[in-house]
Amino acid sequence: MTDFNFFDFLDNHVTRLRFEPDRNMKTLYPSEASVQYHDKHGDLVTTGGCLRASYFRVTGDFEKIGHSAYTQWIFAMGNAVEQILVQQAKEAGIWVDNNVKFYDKETNISGEIDLIISEPPTGVITIAEIKSFYGYYAGRELFGNKTIKAQPRYYQMLQLLVYLSIFKDQFPYGRMAYMARDDIRRKSFKIGIHQEGENGYPVIDGEVLRLFTVNDIMDRYKKLQGYIDRKEVPPADYELQYSDAKINDFRPKKLGGKDKISKTKYEAWQKGKLKPHEYVGDFQCGYCSYRKICHPDMADGPVKTHL
Repeated sequence: MTDFNFFDFLDNHVTRLRFEPDRNMKTLYPSEASVQYHDKHGDLVTTGGCLRASYFRVTGDFEKIGHSAYTQWIFAMGNAVEQILVQQAKEAGIWVDNNVKFYDKETNISGEIDLIISEPPTGVITIAEIKSFYGYYAGRELFGNKTIKAQPRYYQMLQLLVYLSIFKDQFPYGRMAYMARDDIRRKSFKIGIHQEGENGYPVIDGEVLRLFTVNDIMDRYKKLQGYIDRKEVPPADYELQYSDAKINDFRPKKLGGKDKISKTKYEAWQKGKLKPHEYVGDFQCGYCSYRKICHPDMADGPVKTHL
């Protein structure tokens, strides 16, 4: 008789196939918002959703693979953090609504707002977009240090900017609310949109960010819709494994590179000590449900992409 294993049983449960209703299959999602801009090195950077992955989801013509138990537990922990903060907002008396579903016909975007609050002492009604995080690099980005300014993660902030663009008459600004899953660090940012003529620039804690505009975000949705209408598969926005030349270009600053890859990861790659299914590339590919379409020879097991 095989002994019952508690976590093996639950791992099988969290990775089980789920029924997915297709009533919203053709709509675009705020969580898939993306934008392109040039960074301080002059490199063209994409942040946010991959147009190709969004195309696969919307058309439904391509089979996706399930997430690993590890990834599903991360999602579950993120949901738990959201539930905790919603409950505390209720108890604190600032709760207005949560998990508010919407559909915007003009943009064909449907989504769900995490939390709506009434901010004391003014009573201004705002959105709170809740995210969980963990680890040194995420914490460094959110809290900053002597050389890095604290800022929200752009690929997550895009989602809130989409809400503020669609509901510009209801919400003057919103909050990105972060809580760590490991040590309960908390950080929030006030996010708004600064309008200059036809262009709307993101505002983070009162400072205008001029790397891209909200118009650029919405133009990416239009680009995606064009691919869908033409039934044309878009090029992938991310890379599971960078080329050798790109890895060397992105190596740590102390080694003469652009400092986009950690020293530990760079040295492991140099020495050929990367573990199976471990890559030096964009993390988006590691979590993508459609990665087997782009990389048909890839194993079905857990995939790790690290910088």
